[in-house]
Amino acid sequence: MILVKEAKLLEEQIGSLVGKILIEPGLNLARERTKYFKIQVKGAENLQKLKDQPFLIAANHIKPSNIIARHSQLSPDALIIEQEVFSLIGAKIKIVAKSDNGWLIENIFGRRLQKMSQPLTRGAAKGAGYIPVYKNPGSSNHNLMADVSKAVSDGYSILIFPQGVWFKNFDPSKKFYTGAARMALQDNLPIIPIFINGCDRWWWGTKVNLVFGKIINPKGTSVDKITELIRDGIIQAAK
Repeated sequence: MILVKEAKLLEEQIGSLVGKILIEPGLNLARERTKYFKIQVKGAENLQKLKDQPFLIAANHIKPSNIIARHSQLSPDALIIEQEVFSLIGAKIKIVAKSDNGWLIENIFGRRLQKMSQPLTRGAAKGAGYIPVYKNPGSSNHNLMADVSKAVSDGYSILIFPQGVWFKNFDPSKKFYTGAARMALQDNLPIIPIFINGCDRWWWGTKVNLVFGKIINPKGTSVDKITELIRDGIIQAAK
């Protein structure tokens, strides 16, 4: 049992090195590219109320039109939100990102090996600066909530896409998962819903609309009710 734990720890450390050396530089290049998008921001006054405290962002997730971006599981939306939040109030963001999808995982590790490779992909995601989350059957997320708390204690705010998947356009009829609500309750984080659209491509000059909705206070509210408020908050921001 000890040898298994040591092997998993080593695998995660190797993954972290891969994430730091190979993935993070690519993400930094992508971040630079989003600086040349034409981003229109609304509701910045809502975000300003959260300055100097940790918070949770719940946003809709945009599916890229480019097949390479889809296979790499990289959409501009998270990096745009990260950039604008830092620009407006200086807050640092940790993004909760799927780590068991994409061309690399499905073709190199294979679906049957995804659970076995989870320490490696977890390390790679963390090395790249993400908080990893797993969706595929057989995967485990027992580290997720602890990772979120660690990020908050380190001074980060959290960005999560509560629908869990991306769409070409925001579809409020699709399921909202309860993870965002649970994270907010665990670490007493106010929630700011965000609506974003237009960022389905990586072209320079891409026009993006980003709307910060009204703040949601999760304290004393049930997980299901908070999830409903998040859904309604994104819908209102989209109007």
